[in-house]
Amino acid sequence: MKVAKQKLPFLYGVQYYRAPTPRRDCWEKDLRTLKADGYDTVKFWVQWRWSERQEGVYYWDDLDELMELAQANGLRVVLNLILDVMPVWVEKNYPETLMVDRFGNPALTQTTLCRQIGGYPGPCHRNAVMREKRERFTRAAVSHFKNCPALWAWDVWNEPERHLAVRSADHIPEFCYCPSCRREFLRYLADKYQNIDRLNEVWGRCYSSFDEAEVPQDPGTVNDFIDWRKFQLDGMTDDARWRLKAVRELDPARLAHLHIVPDAGCFSALSCVDDFALGRECEIFGSSMTNDPYSCAQALSAGGNRYFYNAEWHINYGSNGIYQRIISREVFLHDLLPQLGWGVRGFLYWQYRSETLGTESPAWGVVRPDGSPRPVTEFASEFSRLFAPHKERFLQCEPAARQVAIYRSCRNEIYQFCRHESLQRYNKTLRNYSSALYSLNIPFGFADEKDLERQFDSIKLLILPQVYYVSNREAKLFDRFLQKGGVILSEGNLAAYDSDNGYFSSAVPGCGLAEKWGLHESEATSSYHLPTGNCEIASDAKGDVRKALESDGGAAGGEFFPLKLGNHVSGFGAVDFAIPEGDGCKELLSFRSIPCAVSKQVGKGTLIYAGTMLGYGAEKGNELLRSMLAGAADAVQIAHNELSSFLHVDRLADADGKCCFLVCSNSGGEPETLVLPAGSWHELYNRKHEIVPPGSTLFFYEGECLPDNA
Repeated sequence: MKVAKQKLPFLYGVQYYRAPTPRRDCWEKDLRTLKADGYDTVKFWVQWRWSERQEGVYYWDDLDELMELAQANGLRVVLNLILDVMPVWVEKNYPETLMVDRFGNPALTQTTLCRQIGGYPGPCHRNAVMREKRERFTRAAVSHFKNCPALWAWDVWNEPERHLAVRSADHIPEFCYCPSCRREFLRYLADKYQNIDRLNEVWGRCYSSFDEAEVPQDPGTVNDFIDWRKFQLDGMTDDARWRLKAVRELDPARLAHLHIVPDAGCFSALSCVDDFALGRECEIFGSSMTNDPYSCAQALSAGGNRYFYNAEWHINYGSNGIYQRIISREVFLHDLLPQLGWGVRGFLYWQYRSETLGTESPAWGVVRPDGSPRPVTEFASEFSRLFAPHKERFLQCEPAARQVAIYRSCRNEIYQFCRHESLQRYNKTLRNYSSALYSLNIPFGFADEKDLERQFDSIKLLILPQVYYVSNREAKLFDRFLQKGGVILSEGNLAAYDSDNGYFSSAVPGCGLAEKWGLHESEATSSYHLPTGNCEIASDAKGDVRKALESDGGAAGGEFFPLKLGNHVSGFGAVDFAIPEGDGCKELLSFRSIPCAVSKQVGKGTLIYAGTMLGYGAEKGNELLRSMLAGAADAVQIAHNELSSFLHVDRLADADGKCCFLVCSNSGGEPETLVLPAGSWHELYNRKHEIVPPGSTLFFYEGECLPDNA
């Protein structure tokens, strides 16, 4: 279900209560001050361990008092259900429901810096007994609070993941290998493959029945590991689905949603969730994030066209070890205002008071531990006051439509881990594409298979970065996009591993694309074997491969190698090297006069194919990647700015196409000249219009300032 954006408010508030902090003697004054400072929303955590200390006996006293105070002060409330803090009685009475790691050890409950009351990570979500206990608590909470007039929305899951303690881009996921998960996995395999011969074909096994199938613990054989992780991802989506359903059944008047941390770094399909699948289940959507092109694009793309807000703005991060920054107004605005350019519809700061319990103290606060103001306190209140007259008009405007999509899939992301036993290169690749597109002022987003199908006719440029593990259905979608007139910029190894048959493709691009496009890779090798005169050992090489590399003559090059655009070295390829060949190919990039990237017409479209990791190569400098993206954009007449690498301008227009707001950011080290379009433009903070200073963002509105009640 989607909710019309114009019917929803612009949220501006704070995370306030994560029991047991802040303490009760702060509440009345804090909530009164919050309202006076221009906030309209607060979030309270509803924690299973805290509120069900004995089975079936509920403690709501603290939250009842906070709900009454919020109502008295005219504040909206978002209640965040926290089910990953297991009550003591669960571990005592139901020890068999604990998650189990891949070595057979139960995940005993613990405290963490952000689950200070203990009980983390909770029971296995697939255990039927615990499913009933968690759902019973959820229904009890919704039934109790649904009549509170201050309640605005239910956030049913805070940053979904399996186990924070082992969250890593370089770590084989530990959980969960319990009997419940094994039984359900065998059912999952039987449903997917239908007969054991089909499973044996894809996995390369010789099982007599599905009961013999082993739960994978190592990524080396690829297909079984990807099936296992996809099974866990689907289970997380199902867990979100019943939470949302429970809220909708008992409290249909409130919005049911959750908020993620976008796939970036340690949050990924490897260890966390499928952001796109979760987004499709929600009425509105949220994320924990700061101003970062990669995170913003990922989170808003996963949210689709839903109302989206920053559920935890992490500008005030810190800990015992690293105290908070002293934030200037320009730093504050340079993080906040660009998010408005993405179309973010509100902000909840994490959090109001600085934390006072555990190693997160004394950080995160908009105010100090004693409640007194910090510099950021003034900036937050000032923004609320200045932006208030524009909120309604802003909610009726949209950023420019995204004509560029970066493709990603959970299965391919997991494959990247199988390939390197790390997601570092893959994450840096996506980040580099995001940064380059953002610097070119090209509106873009991410798309999985379903989202690409939904946006098929509006997307003009499709980027395929390290899209290695591909199904025949995905390959047909790429081909249809190209044949109908789109532009594809693909890195090497496209569809090299066929997910349908479970084997490396005999021709690359795989899944029949080499034949359809009249292009294939020849002489694929590693950059470590190229004669660059920069000999180093591949950091991810192991076993016999590492022994060979360490022997005399085993390696000649390194992770990166130079690429020429025309007659000049313009940038770098990385890790992989293959020669793209085919009739009608036009050379774009070369290494030692050997083609490494080509373009050719396919149907009505243009294929740009690079036999290397262009995105990761941008770690050595992004000029070449920017040039390739600019050329691809030109091929489909997507406007972009090549003059500056640092000035980014977002335009937000109303339903009639009239531009009403401009957000202008300078991420560079020098002032950038700004030319405003025709109209009567005013900067929200009355700053100069002619230049955008380095490290700053200007926010313009068109026309006269509207009154607060407009």
